[in-house]
Amino acid sequence: MSFPSKRDEQRYFNAAEVIAYEEIYGHKYWAETHQYYPYKISFYVIDPKGAEKLQKREDIGAKVVNIFFSICRDTSYKRIIDRKTEETAENRLIADDDMFSLVKCDYVVDSDTNSVLETKELVKEIVKREAGEQYV
Repeated sequence: MSFPSKRDEQRYFNAAEVIAYEEIYGHKYWAETHQYYPYKISFYVIDPKGAEKLQKREDIGAKVVNIFFSICRDTSYKRIIDRKTEETAENRLIADDDMFSLVKCDYVVDSDTNSVLETKELVKEIVKREAGEQYV
């Protein structure tokens, strides 16, 4: 989403009840309260800083469970290079090394050696454990 001016952008963020806002690699990421309040379980893809901010918020009225999807550097490089230049990929990996050096989370899922289906099943098990069978 782009905004005509910084003032319009600020109005949007003030009115939208934005949570866990973070700017990474020149892109803005956020969620809004209406994305999770009506639901029993919501998933939000977020970086470690955003996850920590969300975890500390007491006003959202929701249990926050952080799942870190780990991936090896080579796989990450291959995924980035499919979309970006080699130089961009290298710079991104250097920044990621710093950003992901310490991740506070409740669960770690190895998304490098597990298939997409296996990863999905692991997440379903986490949801069962945290929220109950009825939500899977």
